[in-house]
Amino acid sequence: MGKDGSRTGNRARRILAWIGFSLLALLLACIAMVIYISKPATGYYPQLVRNWETEWFDGKLRNRMYVTDGGSIVIHSGNRFIALDSSGRQVWEREVDDLPERAKVFHGREIGLVLFDNGHQLQVLDVQDGRTRWSVELVGGQQASHRVSRVSTSPDGRLLAVSNAGHLFVFDAAGELLADADTSVLSGETLRINLEDSGQLTLCLKVGHGFDYQRLSDGAFHRVFPGMTGGFNYAQLTENGNFMFSRTDFSAGICSMDLLAPDGTLLHSEPTPEGSIKSITNDGYLAWINGGHASANSSISRLRLSDYSCELINTGSFCPDVPIAMDDAGKLLVKGSPGKNTVGYEYLRSTLSEAHWKAYEHAPSVAGLIPDLPMADGNYVMLVDSKGNQTVFRTDESMYIFDSFQHSVSESDLSVVYATEEEERPPGQRDEANGRVRFVQLSLPRTAQDSQN
Repeated sequence: MGKDGSRTGNRARRILAWIGFSLLALLLACIAMVIYISKPATGYYPQLVRNWETEWFDGKLRNRMYVTDGGSIVIHSGNRFIALDSSGRQVWEREVDDLPERAKVFHGREIGLVLFDNGHQLQVLDVQDGRTRWSVELVGGQQASHRVSRVSTSPDGRLLAVSNAGHLFVFDAAGELLADADTSVLSGETLRINLEDSGQLTLCLKVGHGFDYQRLSDGAFHRVFPGMTGGFNYAQLTENGNFMFSRTDFSAGICSMDLLAPDGTLLHSEPTPEGSIKSITNDGYLAWINGGHASANSSISRLRLSDYSCELINTGSFCPDVPIAMDDAGKLLVKGSPGKNTVGYEYLRSTLSEAHWKAYEHAPSVAGLIPDLPMADGNYVMLVDSKGNQTVFRTDESMYIFDSFQHSVSESDLSVVYATEEEERPPGQRDEANGRVRFVQLSLPRTAQDSQN
């Protein structure tokens, strides 16, 4: 009886083990099927058209591109500045001596190309021919950290503001000093200068884990916009002179996008699924990304400023990251990636992960068997028309689409996209520091452009 009982018990354990392994195999097969069905079909998306590319630049240098209203393009590589027309033809080239690697370079419509060495030397170049329009010596001297100084222009590009070594300077397009304020009396680090077309400005200061907003009026700073305890708030100047105020109250679980007048008066408040500071604006619309690249519930909100009507655009399995351009009709071009964790898959993953089933004592838990859906490598853009219809386009894997134009004022052109491209190198040389990069102009396929007209 003892031996028979032992054999019966062993047989039962083997049967249970077989059942456990079978269930585990079935579960893994289901997971693989979900991933296969949900994975991004990257080959399906139409490809952006390559128009032209620049020369190769040293990858060790700081390489940037600036796009102007008239289609002129300025490339900054090290101490070289190269201007191109919209067809990629070189117009002029200039080297600027004694320009630090971390110098601030900024573009404004009327101002031109601003070069600031983070210390005392400020000069402005003419985008048309590269000559120096004007230059000035500022108080402060060379700063140890490039984070100390900030540069900004007004939305119309006629005014320039520079924050440096406890001073805040405002200049017009001709280089005339309009204001010199003492910022050493303020607490916190200046993160952003919001300079309005009128010349008035509001500083965004990082104080602890939050933000403080100080408005300069009659030579003195005054706090504006509501502060938050246990939350997040971030204000950005819009094209029409008001402020977009992203507010998240962690304790109450409430997110909203508020539209504020410069004096802090609330004009409109729009509840949002998730907080965001990634936005784009023009005279007619304000659009922002809800969630972001790692979110399982991303969407786009588009607010019409004339009547504050807001449209929530669900983007399905495409995860929008940064808005690139928006035209007067509210059509959007957004950078992002297909293949994010969709809401349904995230719910399945969470439910199964919490079960903690085990086929036998030393088996891994289900929590370790439910992977994130793969994000598609490479770069993608989504075109969203005025009715919310969406079309996704892709690039070659060697390219990296700009998150946004570098301080560009050409954010209304939906047909053109700029990217950087890394030089392909043999496998044994890919980790070397002497790689090269170049800039590429891409455009939407002609059929997509015609459908937008």
